[in-house]
Amino acid sequence: MSGTLTVVGSGIKAGAHLTSETISWITTANKVFYLVADPVSEFQIKNLNATCESLSDCYRDGESRSVAYERMIERVVSSLSPNQTTVVVLYGHPGVFVYPSFEMLSEARHRGYSAIMLPAISADSCLFADLEIDPARDGCQSFEATDFLLHERLFDPRSLLILWQIGTVGDGSFQANGYRDTAIVKLVEALLDKYPEAHEVIVYEASQYAMFDPVINKCRLSELASAPITPISTLVVPPIPRRPVSQKALDRLGLSRGDIIIEKEK
Repeated sequence: MSGTLTVVGSGIKAGAHLTSETISWITTANKVFYLVADPVSEFQIKNLNATCESLSDCYRDGESRSVAYERMIERVVSSLSPNQTTVVVLYGHPGVFVYPSFEMLSEARHRGYSAIMLPAISADSCLFADLEIDPARDGCQSFEATDFLLHERLFDPRSLLILWQIGTVGDGSFQANGYRDTAIVKLVEALLDKYPEAHEVIVYEASQYAMFDPVINKCRLSELASAPITPISTLVVPPIPRRPVSQKALDRLGLSRGDIIIEKEK
């Protein structure tokens, strides 16, 4: 029987977001690796399986995060054994803004092992609930902040825009004592090409603990550079007013306005 690698997520809210499926995999695994963001989640995971091993020591202060990711991948894949189940627990959803998880799965399969990923609660799940945003209403565009700038991503300002990791924009290293946020100014400049200075944006952080509220700070786009921002901050840019429904499109689809739900403009 081939060994298996299962990559799972701890969710966002410590002690509350582990699914029953994930708990079952962790409990029955022969070996568990984990990388989470808080001591409560760490305590919970370690109590589920005595073989738990943290991957946090793969980071080196001031070193590129990509180097740390390669260490994680090698440590996990090199530990795989026939007839054994290995589980990797990663913060949030293991497939959302997580590079090592996909490489672990790919390399495990290349070496002849079975490998799967399980779903988990992610930061965007919390964001949609906390901000009461339906991503289907205006559409939703989602980018990592540094990638957004480096590739000059095309986007529609009439749809919701979410930019992740704005607190580390322009910095690919691991910084134990915090990141410089000087590149936020460049992010603001890029957004001002599409939005007015007075456009209201939201700096958001999901709550990591049940007893705390999420961080929801609203400000004008022109004031973003001076807003409180941390390494886990996400920027939410609401859409500008949408275009009216196209009569040509209605005719092409054989619809009338009474056939569709047309919400009031914001």
